[in-house]
Amino acid sequence: MPDKSAIGGVFVITFVSYVGFEQTAIYSEEARDRRRTVPRATYTAVLFLAVAYTFCAWVTLMAAGPFPARKPPRRQSIDPGVCSQQ
Repeated sequence: MPDKSAIGGVFVITFVSYVGFEQTAIYSEEARDRRRTVPRATYTAVLFLAVAYTFCAWVTLMAAGPFPARKPPRRQSIDPGVCSQQ
């Protein structure tokens, strides 16, 4: 079984990567060309986040490994004579 101690770190990286991508609009006052720079920075941040999230999800799935499907529960008999005690 693979070591699962790094999964917590992967979750932290994923969470932290989502913090602050919307801040690109705040820095528009400092950009030379606002109409070009802000959308480009926002799309780049969202693309990076999508790649990071996909990678972290893949790492989590690879760390967990394949699990066999559970067997369905046994069906109980509907016949009332089976449960009655005589």
